[in-house]
Amino acid sequence: VIDGDQQANSLQPIYCKLSKRAENVYTHIIVTGKGRGISGAKLIRLNTLFPNCDVSVYDLGISVNENILPLVFQGVSRVLDQLRPDVLIYIKDPENEAMRGVNAAFVAASRTNSITKIAVPIEHTKHLMWITDLSIEALKSWNTPNIQIQVITQNRPKSLERLMQSLNSSIYFGDDVYLTINVDRKADPVTIKFCQTFKWPFGYKSVRHRIVQGGLIAAVVESYYPTTNDEYAVMLEDDIEISPFFYIMFGVSLYDTKLNENHATGRRPFNPAQVLKDTKYPDQSPYLSQNPCSWGALFFPEIWREFHTYQNARLGSHKRNKIVVPNNSISFSTNHAEKGVHFRLSGEKKRLWLLPLMKEDILLEGLPDGHLPSYNDLPVMDLFGRVVSTEEIIRRGRKFHLKISKCPPNDGELTYDPQDILCENQDSIIEKNEPITEKKSSAEELIIKENAENNLI
Repeated sequence: VIDGDQQANSLQPIYCKLSKRAENVYTHIIVTGKGRGISGAKLIRLNTLFPNCDVSVYDLGISVNENILPLVFQGVSRVLDQLRPDVLIYIKDPENEAMRGVNAAFVAASRTNSITKIAVPIEHTKHLMWITDLSIEALKSWNTPNIQIQVITQNRPKSLERLMQSLNSSIYFGDDVYLTINVDRKADPVTIKFCQTFKWPFGYKSVRHRIVQGGLIAAVVESYYPTTNDEYAVMLEDDIEISPFFYIMFGVSLYDTKLNENHATGRRPFNPAQVLKDTKYPDQSPYLSQNPCSWGALFFPEIWREFHTYQNARLGSHKRNKIVVPNNSISFSTNHAEKGVHFRLSGEKKRLWLLPLMKEDILLEGLPDGHLPSYNDLPVMDLFGRVVSTEEIIRRGRKFHLKISKCPPNDGELTYDPQDILCENQDSIIEKNEPITEKKSSAEELIIKENAENNLI
């Protein structure tokens, strides 16, 4: 739906590109009329400036600027009843009476028809070209994910302020985004006050203050527990800074790491473009990785619940999936590696963690052929940064499973239930009173052995 010249200029590149899709998807444009700034005839002429902009145009013919809301409501409702579209795209502008009429027409039509609305602020449409690479099924699910941002902090108020400023400067396409600031017990008064007074204009904000010191691991693990399978979480420690475009890339790891920390011999340099150089994949292809990260990654609810159950079972007995990563030398988040419980770096070592943030919208330019690749076409890298097949990762997992659990692995459909790896294998149990600092656990030794067998060490 278009109301006036400005909206036409903003949405035209998007709807013209959508009209070129090979699948059976048809693009229709509703204009409010000449009295609102643009007629159907004028829009058709403008469309000829774009190659193959094959769209149908419906003119509501509004020629006055009074009682706009009911006129738009009636006109849009009539067209929606005729077309019964799957997706309705329009500008989100509560101050625009015509757009309020469009929204009212959508609400009325959605009572009898299944319609997905994509309502975006006009200033964000220039960052929306990637939407044309999404399938119609993906577009219909536009409003299904519920994204939560989980911030982890304690006593670095300056770092926290930098992170929150970068979050407040990001583009959320008009979505309601739930923000939780998780504050550990030893937080200083400045941090506490900042969390209480911080303004979050994009949705609901909550602050959780622990009364028992948890530490970083507990703070991360306990920060999020999904109530539905549509509730996802982005984890951010307070010394992280993010790109204004990080939300575009949700569903991925925002941090394009340059180090691999999983080798038994210590940290090693990691350059994904170099790893992919002699493979069938483009050097700059995004890739699938087994490495989770609290420096900017989106976690899926089913897997997180499974991890929670597993962690709870291990801690209760007193015993000790893949993420998409960008790969274009520009990151959606960076770690300032500031002094904390787990970081005491300086100089050159500290600079290894700092990555250039994407400050301009060049997401599609950095992707192979300028398009979002299919998930099934992405390369897979294991914990050690080696390209492997999904089948090989599954084989290794099952082999390792048989060594640490007396229950066979579940080979059926995904159940998101870790019980099959919680069956105790007596050979791999460390007794409660046995000092665990003097030797590696059996599980650690098995991992090292597996790495050696796969030529990873």
